[in-house]
Amino acid sequence: MVGLATRYSNRSDVLHELDLATRQLERASQDGPDRRSVRSVRSPDRKGRVWGLVEHLSQEEIRKIVLSYEAGELRQDIAARYKISVSSVGRLLRQWRARQGKVA
Repeated sequence: MVGLATRYSNRSDVLHELDLATRQLERASQDGPDRRSVRSVRSPDRKGRVWGLVEHLSQEEIRKIVLSYEAGELRQDIAARYKISVSSVGRLLRQWRARQGKVA
């Protein structure tokens, strides 16, 4: 088991899934063979955790995005610079109630 964990140590998403599976197996083996409930198995095609925008950007980056937009920069240019989608920029700007052309 240690060798398997070592191979996946550089892939935190896979390592997390492996850790969950290991814990489930340990719990199942402690419950005994007469256990009647069936545990589900995760699909191997399941993607890892989806990161939120707040986890992807720092507060300073968010502030710069809002200021850039208010200074007149286009959303698609901001999105390209920070490697996020245009819709994410729009959602962030709505959250901060930014208005284009607000800064003189």
